[in-house]
Amino acid sequence: MEPPPDYPDATTFEIAYYYWYHYWSYVTVPTLASVFVALGYNTRFFRAVIVEELNKDYVRTARAYGVSNRKIMIKHVLKNAMIPISTRIIITIPFVIIAGNLVVEKFFGIPGVGLVTYDAITNGDLPIVKAVVTWTAALYVLALIITDIVYKMIDPRTSYSQ
Repeated sequence: MEPPPDYPDATTFEIAYYYWYHYWSYVTVPTLASVFVALGYNTRFFRAVIVEELNKDYVRTARAYGVSNRKIMIKHVLKNAMIPISTRIIITIPFVIIAGNLVVEKFFGIPGVGLVTYDAITNGDLPIVKAVVTWTAALYVLALIITDIVYKMIDPRTSYSQ
């Protein structure tokens, strides 16, 4: 690794610190922008799923039997709410990688896949647009496969055979 131009006699640790410090100083604000946008939508969705589960008959029955609220929430409600929540989280990953980065990279001027995609769309560069669409589709297929695996881990009763 080359030492920074303004620090020619730096040790390896100092060089690594210099580059990581500058990397984090450039990445912090765009990352926070992506996280806070997704956080608002996902928080509302998670709350709606948990409220829906809390209004189901099995929760009312468990309360009638005297089961504590903590045990109902952890053992029953969260277990049943994890399927739509995990779906939402896993399916949003390709969106954040491609489409979410497009807006953030354009706004902050970061060179990356999103900015290249934006330039390709505005300039009519179809091979790049096709490549991005193909990779996005591949990421969605991978996300769906991971979602199926996570379903089976959350609820072993889930079956894929007919």
